[in-house]
Amino acid sequence: MSCSSDTPAELALIREQALAGGADAAIVSSHWAEGGAGARALAEAVVTTCEGPSGFKFLYDLSLPIEEKIAIISREIYGADGIQLSKLAQKQVETYRRQGYNDLPSKSIFMTLAGSIAETNVVQYAWQRRSTLSLTIQN
Repeated sequence: MSCSSDTPAELALIREQALAGGADAAIVSSHWAEGGAGARALAEAVVTTCEGPSGFKFLYDLSLPIEEKIAIISREIYGADGIQLSKLAQKQVETYRRQGYNDLPSKSIFMTLAGSIAETNVVQYAWQRRSTLSLTIQN
């Protein structure tokens, strides 16, 4: 997204860096000033990218238990050594399992279980401490 004070040289540099960093596309969007017309090229680039080939794969087998998926996400994405679920978090995991969600991807379950902990705080905690990530549900 660009703003009115961005120069063409600045936008070109950002685009160049994004593409050099592996982005599939780098589109200047001016939707804030032009509404939908200013976002059209960006929307088209998103559609093209989504329809293209993908090397996406899950970090884990979808049939693993929810706790294992959360542990893998915690280790691989957030740098934690492991997880420790509170009793309430364990109860919520069991509820998800009974509701048939065990074989679904667990990123949203992970963030739900993080309760009132903001994702950035979880990342910061795990990154700085490289320790066990505790997930506590607060009502």
